[in-house]
Amino acid sequence: MGASEFRDSFATFVGPDRYRQFVRALNREGRWRGRLLFWQEELLARFAASAPYPNVGFERVEVWLRVCELHGAELAADPEAMSQRCRGAVTDFTRAGAERFPNTDCGPVVMGHRFDNFRRGLWYCPACRVAEADWLARHAEPRAAADRRPIGDS
Repeated sequence: MGASEFRDSFATFVGPDRYRQFVRALNREGRWRGRLLFWQEELLARFAASAPYPNVGFERVEVWLRVCELHGAELAADPEAMSQRCRGAVTDFTRAGAERFPNTDCGPVVMGHRFDNFRRGLWYCPACRVAEADWLARHAEPRAAADRRPIGDS
């Protein structure tokens, strides 16, 4: 069985909304922790019991579900990337990221190294990085114009 077949079967079993929630939780939390959340383990166990899918633990499912829940694109490895997980306050950029490009940084390529995860490369969605670049380009102009304004002008 391949990744595509597993994804299709799993998405059909759990439904499209729950499938996206599952993949989003994996992309946001699972890869960083190196494990599934409890509700994901339960859902996966129910799926495994209903279909002939042995060994559907984290190690196998993480590989099969290396996709962007928003764009459906396969995640790509960026071995030189540094994590941007700690972005600070909620801003227009972080809100846009959650909605339009959630997977510019969705887990370490090499898991299991608790403190090295931020230095060993990351998985990312190519479509999310394009969407992020487009958003930044559209929102950079007003900020750049405001920065060029002489002091004292409002």
